[in-house]
Amino acid sequence: MSGKLLRQGALTLAALAGMALNSAQAAAVHFDVVGTGFALAQGNTYGTDANNSPNHLLGVTFSATAPNLHQIENLAVGQSYSFQFGTVALHEEGNNGSNVNNGAAAITEAERTQLGVSALFKFLEPVNSPDLSISAVVTAVLGNLVDSAVDFSIDWADTTVSFGNGGQFSLSLDDLSFNRNHMAIDQWATITLLSAPIVPSPPNNGGTGGHAVPEPGSLALAGLGLGVAGFIGRRRKQQQG
Repeated sequence: MSGKLLRQGALTLAALAGMALNSAQAAAVHFDVVGTGFALAQGNTYGTDANNSPNHLLGVTFSATAPNLHQIENLAVGQSYSFQFGTVALHEEGNNGSNVNNGAAAITEAERTQLGVSALFKFLEPVNSPDLSISAVVTAVLGNLVDSAVDFSIDWADTTVSFGNGGQFSLSLDDLSFNRNHMAIDQWATITLLSAPIVPSPPNNGGTGGHAVPEPGSLALAGLGLGVAGFIGRRRKQQQG
């Protein structure tokens, strides 16, 4: 075998060994969401404060699904999991307080204040956390609800959560758009694992922590690469002698 081929073989084995060592850091991560909910700017009312007339409240309701529906399988880096977070519905009443005459339904200026809403997540794994919150930019369009234009929209801001030693995942919700009255849309959420945490070395193996624990196959592959590299070094010395 020529020196060039030996060098190429050593480089290939070293690269494979590096990939095997890195794979120890890319283990799947388990997610468990134990609570979800919507938080409104003014508690149970929406569109303005609770002291105003009911006719000044925007007819939008937010309902979260039961948290026991969100048991999530392990995710590898780059994988995502989507689940129904809840439902949002637009049922705006007419200006006379009745929802029978849809033509009378309109969004007034008084109903376009205090529209803040947040989505809350409570995790058991991979972080045991209080509520993680995602806020939204909410737009209510002034005027009648019988045309085909968008009347109400929710644009969610994504967020990134760090956990462990270098682990990260993102939380996102689908943006919603309503173009008619008496309309309900399922709200979906997505979790994406961006990076897995580095697994610390066990305390009884002499490690100081903060490094991936190589598997036996990884050690064997790395040793084979080092052995080939040593063989190349001895062969060079023999040729030079």
